[in-house]
Amino acid sequence: MLADFYRNKSILVTGATGFVGKVLVEKLLYQYPSLRKVYLLIRSQKSATSEERFYREILSTPAFNRLRKRYGQNFNAFIREKIQVLSGDMLEEDLGLNYGEVQELKHNCQVVMNSAASVNLVAPLLFNLEINVVGTLRLFEMAREFHDLQIFTHVSTCYVNSDKSGMIEEKIYDDFPDPDECLEYLRNLSPEEVEKITPQLIGTFPNTYTFTKSFIERLLLKRRESMPLVFVRPPAIGAAAYEPMPGWTDSTDAPSSFLLAYGLGLMKKILGKSHLPGSSTPVDTIVGTIIVVSATRANTDAFDIFQPNLGYLNPFKWQMMIDYSVDYWRKYPSKYQAKGTVDLQLIPSKSLYQLYHLTQNKIPAFAFLQFANLTGNKKLIKKAQKFKKFYVDRLEMSNHVFTAILMKEINYKSEKLEALRHEIPIEDWNQFPALEVKSIDLKNYFRTFSYGVKNFILKEEASFPSPLLEDADFITNSITLRTTPSHSTSQGPTTFYHTQNLSQDILSSYQVQEAIKKQAKLLFDKKARKNTPISFEACMSKIVDQGTTIIRDLIGDCGGGVDGLMASSWIGDDIWRRLFEKIVIKEEELVALRRLCELERPLVLLGTNKSFVDFLLMAYVLHGQGLQPAHIQVPCGSSDISLFNRVVRTAGAFYLASRRGSSNPVARAIYKEYVKTLMENNATVQISLNSHRSRDGVIGAPDQLEVLNTIIETLMEGAVQEVNFLPININYERLFEMELDPLKPFGETKSEENFATVLESFSRLSSNLGKVYVSIGEPISLNSYSGGSVKDQMSQKWANEIAKQWLQGVVAMPTSIVASVLLMNQQGMSEEELVHQFDWLCDQLVDRGVNLLDIEKGYLRPVVLKALDHLKQSLGGKPLLEGSTVRRLTSEEIGKLSYYKNNIKHIFWDEALKCCAFTTFIRESEGISAEEVEKSSRFLCELLRSEADIEKISPEIGSCAALATTDRRSHRPLFSFLNSLVYPLLDTHYATAEFLHSTNFKECNYSFNGIIERVQSFTQDLYHRGVLEFYESCTFGNVKQAIEAFERMDFIKRRRDVNPLSLKQQEWMTLSTNSSKLEEILERIEDYREHPFFKTHGLSAVGRRRTESDLNPLSRL
Repeated sequence: MLADFYRNKSILVTGATGFVGKVLVEKLLYQYPSLRKVYLLIRSQKSATSEERFYREILSTPAFNRLRKRYGQNFNAFIREKIQVLSGDMLEEDLGLNYGEVQELKHNCQVVMNSAASVNLVAPLLFNLEINVVGTLRLFEMAREFHDLQIFTHVSTCYVNSDKSGMIEEKIYDDFPDPDECLEYLRNLSPEEVEKITPQLIGTFPNTYTFTKSFIERLLLKRRESMPLVFVRPPAIGAAAYEPMPGWTDSTDAPSSFLLAYGLGLMKKILGKSHLPGSSTPVDTIVGTIIVVSATRANTDAFDIFQPNLGYLNPFKWQMMIDYSVDYWRKYPSKYQAKGTVDLQLIPSKSLYQLYHLTQNKIPAFAFLQFANLTGNKKLIKKAQKFKKFYVDRLEMSNHVFTAILMKEINYKSEKLEALRHEIPIEDWNQFPALEVKSIDLKNYFRTFSYGVKNFILKEEASFPSPLLEDADFITNSITLRTTPSHSTSQGPTTFYHTQNLSQDILSSYQVQEAIKKQAKLLFDKKARKNTPISFEACMSKIVDQGTTIIRDLIGDCGGGVDGLMASSWIGDDIWRRLFEKIVIKEEELVALRRLCELERPLVLLGTNKSFVDFLLMAYVLHGQGLQPAHIQVPCGSSDISLFNRVVRTAGAFYLASRRGSSNPVARAIYKEYVKTLMENNATVQISLNSHRSRDGVIGAPDQLEVLNTIIETLMEGAVQEVNFLPININYERLFEMELDPLKPFGETKSEENFATVLESFSRLSSNLGKVYVSIGEPISLNSYSGGSVKDQMSQKWANEIAKQWLQGVVAMPTSIVASVLLMNQQGMSEEELVHQFDWLCDQLVDRGVNLLDIEKGYLRPVVLKALDHLKQSLGGKPLLEGSTVRRLTSEEIGKLSYYKNNIKHIFWDEALKCCAFTTFIRESEGISAEEVEKSSRFLCELLRSEADIEKISPEIGSCAALATTDRRSHRPLFSFLNSLVYPLLDTHYATAEFLHSTNFKECNYSFNGIIERVQSFTQDLYHRGVLEFYESCTFGNVKQAIEAFERMDFIKRRRDVNPLSLKQQEWMTLSTNSSKLEEILERIEDYREHPFFKTHGLSAVGRRRTESDLNPLSRL
């Protein structure tokens, strides 16, 4: 049908040098080579004729590449046959054409496609009036005289109705003065008078462009009589989705200039609302609409309007466009990028934006200019003027232009385009892939748009959006970092009692009353023994007062303050954007989370407690998805941060223990009653099963089961019918704690964690902390679990099941992989070798079914360099890469890098134990039997059990029999890596055994942490004296694990005592006298340490005596 219509047709196209015009001409020639002629009306310039402009500005662009490829050497001949350039001007009579050209058009032209317009949004009214109204009217009047005119298609804009709000129909609204009278009135005014009345005349239109485009629509409609007339109203026109090539654009108008401004890091914030619907459409969708409607509405007495709006048929929000395009610019930065992270934040408040613009742009610009003027330095003055011109004048102009669409809640209906597909044969429809608007992948399109801006406008060599960025099976959703409150249907948190009523109900409960009576009885007896006169009622009153204080310190206010202060406010959002580049969650996991939150049953979120921002991050994610905020069990240490404490308490935050100690029976009873209340009210609760944040990056076995026991008890008592648990593992590319507390891996604390140190750490952040991957596990139902009916057994087995899902949720971050490679090459390596080994380790992880974040073949070097930059910041700021060589690591850097490596260590742990046993005891001539490997592996498992007490998810390297026949040369890199995971721990256990063998603290009272400090000091001394090979063996986590291992084997006894009145816990450690068994273990460990993998061997007899003589001073450190 369409091919038949355009066969032998002659078409007049105006605006061919514009963005839409180029694509329109190319598509007509490419799709319909049988058409007779395409007339192009092009205005000549002083520097170039119309013909020269055609070849320079149209034909030489990449938009015509596929036509060149199709016709090859015959391309120029084809163009000369089909294209006729008319030198004219729409502002002149007869469009500036001579008599012969006018007559040729009148006799031969059947179709007029008008895309000529002034798109200058800030031009004076008179200027835009001349081009958009008078010029178009001249073209229209000439077309009326064409002998065989079949259709006049006028390219308008959706924004002809930008003076309105809400849903805009595909029609002309009858709310405009008579256009002829208005035009006649304006013609009688002087330019000065027109300028003066412009604000009054355009009214609520945002600019003169939209006013004049609305003006000409009404004028053409009034004068059309029976002429077939179609208006095509595009919104903001974006790069091509498919044709002539994905991403093609040469337009620097909106939205390309918008992407360019924040893609280069020049625009950081703009006035706008992130939740508003977007209205941008690919240029090939616009062109397809023009061509199809021109054919279907031709030769009729028709008038029609089409609004091809991607934002209506395939809805998106402006924030989505920003997020996806920012993701591209961060991955493929421009060489022209300004300093700092590429980002754009929409600020919904005009006053907040003005404050930001004043403090961040205007004051610095004017101060710089004033300083330059004072110096009299001409170069400096010119630089200051340029700075002011861009960061003040141009940003204010851009804000004025873009705010018209970013602040107004308006959408443009596009139902006719969808109906158009039924008017033409399917084979015709398929020739315009961009008309299938609903099938356009928005994520891929906006990234492709950014690629086009970089490639075709900046003229940079640009990488096409990579397959990983398009992979919907892994990274399918980037959480929108909101700047305005969520407009979801969520009704907010479950309604609870007022805090005062809740306090009274908890105090009057049976369990709490019994605890209060017992404590009062203990207090009364104590006073009686001291002959202190006091009544039992006074003791009761005192304990009740203590209980009231405990409740005040414990429970949350349930006021939802996190919604208004931390998550939805501009300030809170700005902090998150400073901290992280992106928050990534799988779409299917988000859907599952929403469904669970909508159920009428308690939901318990279980995080790994890697960072103190874990619980805040999850609160932010819930808010970003419009879900109920969770009642958060905040880490105990955070209760000492007073202002922080007050802020999070308004969100329902509660603490496991106050400063009075978790052993207080009243406090424990109150806590249990509070948790039961939350469960009975079907609340969403976020708790931690680990008592302390990891000091070494290892996901430890759950050791804080207080809340879990209470929840299981609530279920077993029948207070609730069902509870769902949801394990959550938050993977950080760079951990905030490494900035706040760089000595953390060594067990030291730089400073007390309080609000001041947190603020100081925030201010010290010199760069973004990278990406965060939130892995949401499968929900676990208590009712469906057959782990047993005994509460304690259930809670421990349940906790292990949760820990297993934590491990399954691990995502290999680039920093963890790079750190692992660096630790295998502590003496240094070339950059090329680093990338090669990084690639190898990525393959190993993929083979074991591990997800990788933003890592793909062909783009490894940028990923490695970015990871090195993140690690550099964690290691203190000294670059790791010197030229093309990675320098040698210092001892402290080795310890810090082990924190990152430990994030993926568990993936290989089963294999590492087998490999260590195999490579240590294999005999070159005879090999090693499966039984020997199993025996050696069992010893390692027993010794290092705290590393292996969580059920593993990674496959083994193979059976022991297979190991015995393995070609070690072909597996040397793997064996080397696996051994590097085990040997540092063996070093730690060896040093710990030496410490215990060389001292006797049977009569000493040392705390558990006190023993760790002494062993760690001893281990560091051995390392610096060359006895130990691996500085990783000195880290707090490894030493703690070794102490626990020897305690488990009964070489160390732990005794605890709690004073029920002072509530102070007393603990001391004593040494067992079983020295013969300890010597046996030392010998077994030495067998491993004598392997050639170690650069040094075990302690000699002389060395051991020297160690024994030095031990007492060391142990007193």
